[in-house]
Amino acid sequence: MIKVLKVAARVVWRGTVIALGTLVGAHQGLVHYGWGGAVALGAVGFLLGVLVAADPLGVIDFMELIS
Repeated sequence: MIKVLKVAARVVWRGTVIALGTLVGAHQGLVHYGWGGAVALGAVGFLLGVLVAADPLGVIDFMELIS
C-alpha cells in the first residue's frame, strides 16, 4: 500500500511540475512575444519542468550552490 502511495505521489508531482513549467513558459511567451513566443517558451518550460520533475533534490542542491 505504501508503494502505491509513493508512486501516486511521484505521478502527481511530475505532472504538476511539468504542467506548471509549460504554463509559465507559454504565458510569458504570449505576453512578451505573441503566439510564436508562447510555443517556443512553452516548449522550453516543458523541458525545464521535465528536468525538475526528474531530480528535485538536484535542483535544490543547485539553488544552494548558486546562492
